[in-house]
Amino acid sequence: MQAAQTNTHKQITVARTQDEIAFNDFKNSVLILSLLANAFVFTAWLTLQVTDQYNAAVVHALVG
Repeated sequence: MQAAQTNTHKQITVARTQDEIAFNDFKNSVLILSLLANAFVFTAWLTLQVTDQYNAAVVHALVG
């Protein structure tokens, strides 16, 4: 006869404080904003490299 098996695995839960949660949320939002800003700059740079008409319009807007 076999003995009944019991679940002996215990799940360890880590209590996170509100400060840790807020810091992680802030860090994630800064990283997302940085990613979006970098994507915008890269797209603008790529557009300036590819199209002469857009390049001339940007130069005209900056120089006057």
